[in-house]
Formats: sequence, structure tokens, C-alpha cells
Amino acid sequence: MSKTKIASILVLFLMFSVVTGCNLFNKEPAKTPEEVVRSAMINSQNIKTATVNVVMNGSVVNEAGAVKQQVDLNLNVAEKFDINDAKNPKLDIDMAGDVTIEGKKYNGEVGLRMMNRKMYFSILKYPDPKEFPDMAMVATFADKWFFLSMDEVGQTVPLMSLDEASMTPEMKQIKKEAQKTNFFKDLKYVGTEDASGESAYKYTGSIDMDKVYAFIDKISEINKKTQTEEEKAQIKKALSGLNIPLTLWVSVDDEVMLKVAGTINYNDADTKVSAKIDFTSDVLGIGKDVVIEEPKNPVDLKQVISSMMGGAAAGADDVVLPAPTK
Repeated sequence: MSKTKIASILVLFLMFSVVTGCNLFNKEPAKTPEEVVRSAMINSQNIKTATVNVVMNGSVVNEAGAVKQQVDLNLNVAEKFDINDAKNPKLDIDMAGDVTIEGKKYNGEVGLRMMNRKMYFSILKYPDPKEFPDMAMVATFADKWFFLSMDEVGQTVPLMSLDEASMTPEMKQIKKEAQKTNFFKDLKYVGTEDASGESAYKYTGSIDMDKVYAFIDKISEINKKTQTEEEKAQIKKALSGLNIPLTLWVSVDDEVMLKVAGTINYNDADTKVSAKIDFTSDVLGIGKDVVIEEPKNPVDLKQVISSMMGGAAAGADDVVLPAPTK
């Protein structure tokens, strides 16, 4: 065989490999798919800084009435976090998108930040109240940053703790259960390819709803909140209508989750409600510095609510709502 023919065959073979997404120079990992994915889930909890981009789009349909009702949604979420100081984690989330209900499209954008034991939020974009009168109340809270002290949020605060020392025994036990539970089924190694700018193992599978139910039941047991048979039946019924196929990308070098893509399928034959939502989540800049600044001139939401309710903390004219500075 001539050198020209050999070269031609090699070129065609390489082209075929590229087209089919194969990587000739990466071998299948020695671990099982379940071991790799579980390890990635655990290792991802140790990421201190990163940027996460999430895209969701789909629809929810209700065919119970005489007229079919459909809600279409598109959502983009940009998140940055810095948890180098577990006692003072920093989080910056921007959620923007639109929802179409009965032919009317509602656009919106919400900002959320967390730092210094405070939760900040702002409605950055909202439908025009002139066009959508039911949005008039939203306009009252728009274009301003508000905050709540985390100490005032109450029982939800421990759930947000990232400091191991601050966790309750129940929280530690739940975390341990989550780490040892395999929430996936039918995991299959597909190949090795680029994801979020890194070489990654690619897997396909789906969420195991039986494992999810067992985990929910275990949480109730740990928290000493026994579910009634009716509650158990409702949870099982809801989970039985869910089907979530996934594609997962795990970093070859660090074995952390780089990307997740999937579809949330839901169908309830009794209520005739169904949904199909596609989503992707990309983790970028792992370990790189992120800048998260505290909003300027934020307003204490507790004071605003007190004012609106006619409380003694402030009169209706005493609360000044300055525009935010991003």
C-alpha cells in the first residue's frame, strides 16, 4: 500500500473521530460511572469560587379545563460565588427571562446577593404597569436594593450554613446521607470531550426517583418529622410523574462536575398537567477570583414592610427608597 493511501486512510479516520466526538487519546476511566459521578458530586462541594451559568426553557400545559392553558418560560441565571470564608459566604445571582401566559409575555430580571450575614435583592426589570396593571405593586419595589438580616430569616438560616462547625447534628447527618446516595440510574460512559473549556468524561443517565423518595423519607426520619401515609402517597405520586434524563460532564483532571444538561418531563394523568423544560448548567472559572460587591444604599425591607403596614418603626413618608448602584 502506498504512503499516499495510508495517509488518506489516516486522515479519513481522524475526520470520522472528530465528527463523532471520539477522543482517540483518552481512555475510559477505570472507575465505574456511578463512582465517577458520585465523586464529582462530592468534590464539587469543595469548590470555593466559580461562575455558574444556567439556561432553562420550556412550557407547562394544563388541559383539565375546557380551554387548554399553556405557560411558556425562558430563564437565564448567572451566578458567582466565593465561599473561601464559610462563615461569610458571598453569592451574586442575576435571573433574567420571560414568561408567556395566555399570549401575554412578561419580562423580568431579579438580582440577589448574599454577604455579611445579609440577603440583598432587587427587581431590576419588570413589565410596564401601563400595559400590565397587575404589575403595579411590583413597580413599588423595583429599581432599588433591599436587604434582610440573615438572623431575622429564622429557621432557614441553618440550611444555608456552609460552615461545618455551625451545622446542627441533623444537617451533618443529612449531608452524609446525600454524599453516599446514588441519585442516578442507567449511567453510561459516552466518551471524552471538551466541556466548559476543560477535558471531561461524558455520561448519560437519569434521576432515580425511587432513590429521591428514599432520601426524602430519610430526611423526615432524621428531623423526627414522621410523614403521614397520605403525605407519602402524594410524594410518590408526584415523583412517579417525573422523568429527568441527563447528560453529565466530569472534569478529567479534578473530577468535579463541569456541566449538566437535561430535560424535566412531568405528566400527571389525573390533573392533566404536563411540563417539559430543557436546561443546561455550566461551571466556569473554578478556583479563580470573583468580584462580589455589597450594593450601595440598600433599604431595610423590615422597615419598609413596617411602614406599609402602618407600624411604629417608620411613617409612610419616612422611608426613602434610593435607586440602587450595581
